[in-house]
Amino acid sequence: MGKRSVSVEVTPKQRAVLEPLTRAKVAPQRLVERCRIVLMSAEGRNNEEQADELGVDRQRVRRWRVRWVGASAATGRCREWRRERQGSGEADPRRA
Repeated sequence: MGKRSVSVEVTPKQRAVLEPLTRAKVAPQRLVERCRIVLMSAEGRNNEEQADELGVDRQRVRRWRVRWVGASAATGRCREWRRERQGSGEADPRRA
């Protein structure tokens, strides 16, 4: 049996920001992918299922699951996401 996945929690406000980003036509693909990883993780899906569905490796899913949880625990914001969107006008899902 593999390692247990990190448990991900998403508040209703965070979900309200993340879900529209997964459907946005103009959002950067990497942001859409990260939002989908967080939402799928919050649904309780494991890394392998997510990786298969998204067409990425399990390590990428694990990385963003851990970063989301770590950012929540440390600051309530995900600095990596903020840096990428600086000046783009997109909502910060960590502040919701």
